[in-house]
Amino acid sequence: MHKKMGCVCYENPKMGIYFIEDPDGYWLEVLPEKR
Repeated sequence: MHKKMGCVCYENPKMGIYFIEDPDGYWLEVLPEKR
């Protein structure tokens, strides 16, 4: 969903995390769900 919106600013597929950028320029980390 975030990729479609164009707000992913950094992605680390090996670790399963990525960062999105909010309108103020701050990065928010998105982590995978614990299993």
